[in-house]
Amino acid sequence: GIAITLYSPDEEANIGLIEERGYVFKDVDIKNGELQAIKAHNKRQSRKNKDDHLTNQIKNKVKRNNKKTVKPGYKKKVKRELEELKRKERKQYSKRQNRQARKNKKG
Repeated sequence: GIAITLYSPDEEANIGLIEERGYVFKDVDIKNGELQAIKAHNKRQSRKNKDDHLTNQIKNKVKRNNKKTVKPGYKKKVKRELEELKRKERKQYSKRQNRQARKNKKG
């Protein structure tokens, strides 16, 4: 049969527990007196960062000093350096892909 459950955003954790037990929910919202399908309530939580593998590889390249004294802004500097290395890596990857595409097209 069909069961309709109304819940508020603070009860989403309970819905997650029920879903773990194998129950499937179809998310709908009431708009203009009608039920309209919407995106899953936990969609943002299951979204993954695309650069995750890149971050793990590049983190090892960032120079870190294990000194006793901590200077102001050191985390921001490390983060900036990490972003710069990621940007360079993406740029190199793009160049390699474009070069390979040109090579395949030519030959």
